[in-house]
Amino acid sequence: MRGKNKGRSLKKSPKSAPVDSPSVLSSTPVADGLRAQCLSSEFVVPRPICSEMVTLPFADTAEPSMIADMISFISMSSRAMYQLDDCIMIDIGGMLDAWFAPLLTDAAFFNGVCMTVGAYLRESLGRRHSSETQQADHIHYAKTIRMLQARITSEDDEIRLSDTTIMTVLCMLGHAYTSGDLVTAEKHCHGLLKLVSMRGVKSLLRNTRLCVEIIRCDLYTANDSMSTPILLTLKNIPWPLRSYDIPMQQMSLTALCQRFDPELAAIWVAMAGFSAQVNAASHDAGPRISEEHFLESMTSIMYRLLLRRYPIGSIDEAFRLGLIAFSSPVFLHWNRVELPDEKFIAAYRHAIMSLRLKSTNIEPHELVWLLMVAAVSKAHELKSLEWLIPWLKIILETCYVQTWYDLKSMLHRVMWIDLVYDSVAQDMFDTVMKREAGDLRS
Repeated sequence: MRGKNKGRSLKKSPKSAPVDSPSVLSSTPVADGLRAQCLSSEFVVPRPICSEMVTLPFADTAEPSMIADMISFISMSSRAMYQLDDCIMIDIGGMLDAWFAPLLTDAAFFNGVCMTVGAYLRESLGRRHSSETQQADHIHYAKTIRMLQARITSEDDEIRLSDTTIMTVLCMLGHAYTSGDLVTAEKHCHGLLKLVSMRGVKSLLRNTRLCVEIIRCDLYTANDSMSTPILLTLKNIPWPLRSYDIPMQQMSLTALCQRFDPELAAIWVAMAGFSAQVNAASHDAGPRISEEHFLESMTSIMYRLLLRRYPIGSIDEAFRLGLIAFSSPVFLHWNRVELPDEKFIAAYRHAIMSLRLKSTNIEPHELVWLLMVAAVSKAHELKSLEWLIPWLKIILETCYVQTWYDLKSMLHRVMWIDLVYDSVAQDMFDTVMKREAGDLRS
């Protein structure tokens, strides 16, 4: 079975099965119907089409209900993958070629997707885990592990480092993470980054969505552990920072950047420009962002932030960490609650508490921004914010902030993304303002 599956998936085109197999995808009327449906405005796959697609020659066997679930998942994948989904222009044709076509040719990837979709539907959407689905999950898991181990131990780099091998490891990572097994997820993440390091991340840039997930793994691991990213250095980041014109109404941003180290100022302006584009797109006042633009911005901004350090107590270090906390949910998190690790939050708190306010000439609205970004990062654990909430309440009252809209206007003077932060920040504002005066001594 293993040899047969390996031959089907890698013999014809071991280097780039996801790219070289669209002809397989487009060779059936049902698949053509799926592509036409997916290229429509909403990209929602009707269940009848899903049911018909069980007749396609997939790389391995699965229950018809699982295949239907797997196809349905395609329609929600961008919404699950991006917090900014409403603002991103998805390349649906490219996604189908890169991620659907290998399901017809690669048995390891097919089984990896089956088990990951099953875990997602259970853990994220609350689907009941029956004895039948549990048995099917075990079968898909065992097949994936067996075939993946054979590939990774192969001496042939075209097999060991192929796109579909890397994509299958990514499925294993997604399955462990979605199932709540963070220890196993971390092991898969390190294995994934090792494979990509051996191959070279730049060779994967043509597969934008795969590259987004790989870069996310590297950045998220480095951020959580306060360590150095593995895949790229300051010298080989493939994209420069985008330059943006700062409008006159954001002169406060210019004044802030003038107090930064020039490198940090350039990163700040790039993220402010990206945020402005997202805000415009979310309010239908500007074009949506391409997935390539998302990848370029994430890579050029986040690597430069994580690969730099400044002295504790400096305005540069406080705002570097603040920008990491602000940017991480935008770039690194799937569309659900995922928040920074305790090590990062502790470092951010230390940087804010160590600010020499008089020597740095920090403005009140800038301090409010630092505190609010810290607050929304830990909004799910109010007990961990006892050091912050009294401080934030005092400075909001000092600035005569009485309503959420007063605060939102102040935050926009520094940097803000409505789509990502408005809801949680407004809830946090209500929590802070409800604090009684006596609570400020806590």
